[in-house]
Amino acid sequence: MIFETKRSVVNNVFTVEITFAGYGTDEMDEKHEQALFNDLGNPVINLGAIVFEGRFAVDGDKRVVPAESEAGDVVKFIQNVKRYELAPGFAVTFSADAGDVAKSELGETLNTARLVAEAKALLFQQKVHEAIKSVVEELKAQRTRFETETVATLTV
Repeated sequence: MIFETKRSVVNNVFTVEITFAGYGTDEMDEKHEQALFNDLGNPVINLGAIVFEGRFAVDGDKRVVPAESEAGDVVKFIQNVKRYELAPGFAVTFSADAGDVAKSELGETLNTARLVAEAKALLFQQKVHEAIKSVVEELKAQRTRFETETVATLTV
């Protein structure tokens, strides 16, 4: 499956929109992937089940980036339970308003509300991408397990 991600900033509101863009991957062409989902059903992600927590830092170009070590600050938030079917028409949007960032959310590296809001938007994108990848891979594995199981012979 192909998903498109768009990011924007308007008046210190950081927005991420992830939408379904089509079927097909490097591993499976459009026709076969669509047949897989027709046979097994479209996977579903639940935003409320995703743990939105990650560590972010600011790089030398003043961009917010995921931190690879203990450097940076922990960013976290909770999303309400909402299920999205991964199918044509899938669209999920998240916005983080710098004006809504509490002082308690500021850290040593992410020391402005704007940096925290940007990190939240990036965290949302990262975690939703991981959730999509996970449920799609699980669905593909279901077909593989079923098709590769040994057929038993019945002798009566």
